[in-house]
Amino acid sequence: TLQSFITVSIASVHPSIMNTVYTVGLLALAIAGGYAQSFLDSDQSVIPLVGSGTTNPSFLLWKSMQLISDRLAMPVKATYRAVGSSTGQAEFMGKNNGNQSHTHFGSGDITFNQANYNFMQANGRSFIHVPFVVGAISFFHSVPLDINSEPLKLSACLLAKIFQRNITMWNDQQILDENPTLDGVLTADPIVVLRRTLGSSSTSLATAYLSDSCSSSWVIGAGKGGAGSAPFWPEGTTLVQGSGGMSSTLEATPYAIGYVDSGHGQALRLQEVALTNKAGQTLVSTAADVGAAANGDVGIPSSPTDSWANVNLIDVNAPNAWPIVTFSYLYIQTDLTAYGTSGALVKAFAEFLLSDEVQNSDDGLLLDYGFQPLAPGLLTATRQSLNLLTTAPSAPDFTFETSTAPEVGSGQYVISGKRRAWNTYVLSGVNNPVSETVTQNALHKTRLDDLEALASEQDSIVSALNNTVNNQNNDDDDDSDSSKTISIVAIVFSVLAIIISIYGQLQMRKQVQQAHVQFPNPLAGGTEMAVKDSNMI
Repeated sequence: TLQSFITVSIASVHPSIMNTVYTVGLLALAIAGGYAQSFLDSDQSVIPLVGSGTTNPSFLLWKSMQLISDRLAMPVKATYRAVGSSTGQAEFMGKNNGNQSHTHFGSGDITFNQANYNFMQANGRSFIHVPFVVGAISFFHSVPLDINSEPLKLSACLLAKIFQRNITMWNDQQILDENPTLDGVLTADPIVVLRRTLGSSSTSLATAYLSDSCSSSWVIGAGKGGAGSAPFWPEGTTLVQGSGGMSSTLEATPYAIGYVDSGHGQALRLQEVALTNKAGQTLVSTAADVGAAANGDVGIPSSPTDSWANVNLIDVNAPNAWPIVTFSYLYIQTDLTAYGTSGALVKAFAEFLLSDEVQNSDDGLLLDYGFQPLAPGLLTATRQSLNLLTTAPSAPDFTFETSTAPEVGSGQYVISGKRRAWNTYVLSGVNNPVSETVTQNALHKTRLDDLEALASEQDSIVSALNNTVNNQNNDDDDDSDSSKTISIVAIVFSVLAIIISIYGQLQMRKQVQQAHVQFPNPLAGGTEMAVKDSNMI
């Protein structure tokens, strides 16, 4: 060890020098060790805020961190690793880190199971679940269907058979029986089954739905997945990593099916599978009341520090409810004193996610990312649960300025809505960039459809003229001059139709590119340009 090396190296030196050097050496060792242990301490010029966990609301978390950083006078280094709910829980528990968290907070779309909750309690680490959004998980597919056709309907039992590779072709009679209008449209193409590679809340929720709704068919287990954990997938499935990986693979792979949070899939305009809820209604998530599942008794404990292991929002019996719904949570230790100023910032971060700016049901920030706000009663209770968080005596209280407070608002620990950074100011002029881009794409497609309809009309005219020419040739071979004239006119119309069609397609592509590249990709933290729809997530 370094301590032994110091002792041996100076053993032959004069005792007074040895004592001095020994003391200095131990001091250096203590400083070095202290630095390694105080990565999360914030008693320094830049305040760190470190989190990790679920990929589903990661864009909302990144956006919120950016806004807080912009609105504080003090420099903040806020980072969030989108690595999946299971990893977020593991890094929050820190079993391989002396049972100390690697992060200031964790995040996930699943609650701590009873075993992991008991582990935290046994190690004296009281913590709370902080729900901050209600989100939906959906199944999406990439079968090339007409945009105006009915959505593909798949019952839970049929989905179970598809994901267990019992049904492998899209024109399987069982699929056609549930989709009679698609008979002849669904062809003999192999079904490409996509599933997450690491432990994920999306896997946990999707398989819980299949297990609960069709236990007779779903036999491979329900769970988060990953090494050694259910479900135990059969051969023939394709592994993808993260919600972004699932969405982009679905977009790029014809005849595939997978599961991802609804916001990711809808932002890319992926085709959603219609599911049947417990009330017997078959619908897609955009037509459902996603928040309905969270309004009843779903097992939330009376005390915020109690176990949330029994909370369940899967297939709740309510009108228009979506069958696969979950809360997204922050996991926060109640004792934040060791984190200094960062501990107080963790609390402020949670307060911001629960603020009206994020939670408003009409224009809250979460709506931009496909989520629904907490029900009023739960929102009030969750805000009150933050009073259980204890910060260091020396840590400041972060406050919020929503309307101008002269002098007070200029404080270094005031998160002021009056402070803005240039990049967020520019982006604020775009009301939900994802929706803007989708609207532009729909407009361009409509224009292209109109041009193609015109070309088709011209083709009909040409065909009619050709028929006239043929009839005249049969009736009177002497009218050759007239026939030639009409033939020339037909050729002109045909060429014109082709030119219009090609020009329309080129214009549409040009306009789509311009519409996409003028905005930084809001769902990639503003670091890559949305050159094509597949990059929107």
